[in-house]
Amino acid sequence: MEKEYIACFFEADIGEFDYIEKTLKEYDIGNYAIAHETKDGKGEDKPHFHILFTGTKQIYNNFSKRLVEKYNLRRSGHGGKNKYGRCKEIRDIEKMLAYTIKDDCFRTDFTGTFLDQAIKTRFKKTSAKTMVQEFLETLEEIPMKHDQFNGEWTVNTTRLKKEIIKFLLLKDMTPTKSKLNFYIFEIVRQSKLSLPAKQNFFESQLINC
Repeated sequence: MEKEYIACFFEADIGEFDYIEKTLKEYDIGNYAIAHETKDGKGEDKPHFHILFTGTKQIYNNFSKRLVEKYNLRRSGHGGKNKYGRCKEIRDIEKMLAYTIKDDCFRTDFTGTFLDQAIKTRFKKTSAKTMVQEFLETLEEIPMKHDQFNGEWTVNTTRLKKEIIKFLLLKDMTPTKSKLNFYIFEIVRQSKLSLPAKQNFFESQLINC
């Protein structure tokens, strides 16, 4: 059976690092990378391992079965969280390695420029709420506009959208309409704007719906 790159994850505490690495190396695999993370993509506590290696489907099945039985991992249905799984398709092996070792807690026998490039380009998934907070920290002030007829101040959504688009592009994210709307609402909600300014903004959004 032909070897291929395989990426997978398993829920387990960091104390299992030695066992998981030792177990994986018992098989006829090529290069590998194992990394441990304490939180999931939403920032919630979920200790787990990401593993990338070259091997056969049979090797993965045997290796996976041992970990599933040892740690009593079961897939959750009806919207529950899966405690283990395999990536269905790896489109870019360099990006997958960078994703696997995105935190500092990892072991690997990948070497040379391949590993060096992955370390340089590795990234950590950040929740949308964290991204909003990061945007607020970089923004000096929320753009406002003044209504000379009633003397009220409200959020200048046109200028705010431009700032959000610049921020998202710097993060290599696509500024879709739904994403822009989400960011605008969250930015206004989390900002230090006075209550009247926030109220004027949300009322204007309701009118324009």
